[in-house]
Amino acid sequence: ILKKYDAATILIRIRNTKTYWDKCLNFWFENIRKEGPSKVIGTPTLFFRKVFKKITYKENSIGCDDTDISYQLIKKGFKIGILGFVCDQANNNHLIDVKKKFLLYGKSDYSFYKLYKKKLSFIRKIYTFVRPLDHFFKFIIIAITKLKFQYVPFIFIFTYYRFKGLYGFK
Repeated sequence: ILKKYDAATILIRIRNTKTYWDKCLNFWFENIRKEGPSKVIGTPTLFFRKVFKKITYKENSIGCDDTDISYQLIKKGFKIGILGFVCDQANNNHLIDVKKKFLLYGKSDYSFYKLYKKKLSFIRKIYTFVRPLDHFFKFIIIAITKLKFQYVPFIFIFTYYRFKGLYGFK
């Protein structure tokens, strides 16, 4: 299975959900990662050694190391994807955990932009700053079509914190 990718990650789920936030995160995990080829591998990640002969780990890629490595891999023609194995995520999450997670995603988006702003196309630069809205609409549509209205507040919350991390406002 791993041989069809040069680098891959796995699926993530919270097996024993205890809180509303656990259920929300599972909803997000189930809809953000799908088995198969991917544009970003995320973590945890498995790499073939040959990958690191062609790409570099940039220590200044704070918070966006997986995005940076994925970007480099795709540029060099490597195949990346998501394997059908499931890794258990910690349960008993609360709003503070969701806040930290999505603030970090927003900071990561900005860190990636800073790292590559001279190399990114104009469209990719714009996408960086509207990406939280892209995810917002994607997840709202999923929640509505699957009649999962209980996740709508979570979608607003994670979008808010991702924007907050991206734009750095307090």
